Amino acid sequence: MSQLLSPLSNLRVDEYGSSRENRLKFPLEVLVAVRAVWPDDKPLFGRISATDGIDAGWTLDDSVILARQLHDLGMDMLTCSAGGQEGARFDAEPG
Repeated sequence: MSQLLSPLSNLRVDEYGSSRENRLKFPLEVLVAVRAVWPDDKPLFGRISATDGIDAGWTLDDSVILARQLHDLGMDMLTCSAGGQEGARFDAEPG
């Protein structure tokens, strides 16, 4: 699903592409479907790539918007990685 979130890899021009709102649709639809059958007494976890690490790609701001929507739809915990696109670059810092 991360390929659908990133504007670098999602080149669709239908209801699941172009704008950030459209690119969020499928992962949110999947969460609604899973939440409908997942027991309420069990936590529901997810994982995203928090940033592409490339200009014009998926950003931390995008991830915050997605995380809030996932939470509102019943996701209990979200873990993050980064750099899911070829050519990602991150400056290493101590700590």
